[in-house]
Amino acid sequence: MLPDTATKLGRQALIGYIMERERAFYEASCRPIDPYYIEQYRVWLTNHVMKNAQNYDIVSQKQPAGASKKH
Repeated sequence: MLPDTATKLGRQALIGYIMERERAFYEASCRPIDPYYIEQYRVWLTNHVMKNAQNYDIVSQKQPAGASKKH
């Protein structure tokens, strides 16, 4: 899942994602890694991916009514 570039936060988060993912390239080519964009990516990650993962875990743990575990 990648940030949606239709929003300003999404575009900034995508830049941060690229900087984080390609950190070795940025460092080897002496390109600066902007902490602002890294933080925007972390905000997006927390707000979107982590919440979706938590919701998935909650839904997957629920069992249909009347379902019983077989031993």
